[in-house]
Amino acid sequence: MESLLRLRRTALLVFRLIFRPTCSSRYAHEESHNNLSLEEHGYIEIQLKKIPLFLKDPAYTTDPNGTMGFFIPLVFPLAAPFILFRLKRTGFSGCRVIVKDRGLLVIASR
Repeated sequence: MESLLRLRRTALLVFRLIFRPTCSSRYAHEESHNNLSLEEHGYIEIQLKKIPLFLKDPAYTTDPNGTMGFFIPLVFPLAAPFILFRLKRTGFSGCRVIVKDRGLLVIASR
């Protein structure tokens, strides 16, 4: 059952990465820089429904040094090339996607 959930989440993520949101995210009003908390490992775990916010403005999670890191739980590594494509198109370099337990850790810098 978990595999089906991961497959659904991966397909949804890839779809959102290919078809970049053109309008402002409907979740943008719920988020602020103050609501984001870094984990002890230096990255933020984000929910799949908030991906449009991060795709609209990836700098949203960027620290003062110009690097960012976030974890997308319960997705297959198949989504990694699509994540890298979107980050490169938005001006990030040094992009990496690391497969962690049951998800993907994304690290990029400007």
